[in-house]
Amino acid sequence: MRTSLIVAVFAASLLAPAVAPAAASAQGGSGFLFNRPKISLSVRGGYALPSTGGELFSFAQDEFIPLGADTLSTLDFDAPYLGGELAIRPWERWDIALGVGWTRSRALTEYRRWIDADDNPIEQETTFQVVYGTLGAKYALAERGRRISRLAWVPNRFVPWVGGGLGISSYEFTQVGDFVDTSTFEIFPDALQTKDEGLILYANAGIDFTVAKNALVIAEARYTYSSADVRGSYLLFNDVDVGGLQLMLGLGFQF
Repeated sequence: MRTSLIVAVFAASLLAPAVAPAAASAQGGSGFLFNRPKISLSVRGGYALPSTGGELFSFAQDEFIPLGADTLSTLDFDAPYLGGELAIRPWERWDIALGVGWTRSRALTEYRRWIDADDNPIEQETTFQVVYGTLGAKYALAERGRRISRLAWVPNRFVPWVGGGLGISSYEFTQVGDFVDTSTFEIFPDALQTKDEGLILYANAGIDFTVAKNALVIAEARYTYSSADVRGSYLLFNDVDVGGLQLMLGLGFQF
């Protein structure tokens, strides 16, 4: 499932160059701007594949399974990704980018080794949520456009770029439902939670496809490195890895 999602997103990225010219042609070409754009604003959607490293995730995968499944795997923490970015362009090939992102997975789970007195599963709802805030830079590997007169600047249709930066992540891992006290074998309802913030380092790469003089279709792959403390109900566990891979397609506007 994870592999197929990666292939699907990258396939969409590969098809975008073919779609973008047609879209631009339908609108009379890429057109021109009076000045080189200095600001861009974009929204992105895609899929997040978290690293799920650390004792907390190992514990969850060992003790719990999704309802009707054999195991709780890293796939159960994959989730849709939503984000946005504001970029300022101080130089032709450089952007300073401020970004936000959000992802949340949800799995209905049960104990792997325990059932209740009526042979029914002992169930919980397990959620994992991460909010990202980043500040970074992007470098265009090709010219973004060309000036053809004193009053006309024409954007290039395809511009690949690379980037990186830092930021802050805020995660929340929650389990709500019934649990087993292994010392007394008592089943009790509870809401278990840990949340914390951590620093982010990330690297990304992508392509901007101009579909109109102000509009872009953006394909991006980003890998985030981030860890945070485990607190609250899971205090005895070590740090949790809340980084991972995000694959995105977006729509942007430049001014």
